[in-house]
Amino acid sequence: MTKALRSQKGFTLIELVIIIVLLGLLAAVAIPRYIDLREDARKAAAKGNLDAARAALTLDFASAVVKQQSYSLTITTGNITSVIEARLESPPKYPSGFSWVTVSNGSSTSPARVSATLDGVDVTTL
Repeated sequence: MTKALRSQKGFTLIELVIIIVLLGLLAAVAIPRYIDLREDARKAAAKGNLDAARAALTLDFASAVVKQQSYSLTITTGNITSVIEARLESPPKYPSGFSWVTVSNGSSTSPARVSATLDGVDVTTL
């Protein structure tokens, strides 16, 4: 009878407890890191949207000046999203809490300038 019990294989209770403790420690470290990565991704998406919009407005200015020798663009709070998206190849995916801010309209000597906020904080400061 004792020989039959010794031939059985498996984990002891202490081994199982140690594994559960180790998994708990790994989860305690990984979950906060995952949350930080999500916030970093939101900030990066907001910065990417702002950079793309600024590049599109600059290219629009350069194209208009070369082709027409003049440039004028009026951006208001009401039309800022549609003006920017019209100059981009495809509409960006906005992170939650993202909004455009008008800085200045375009003139014959400079392109329109825009800024953006994420949860009320200027994107350039993130």
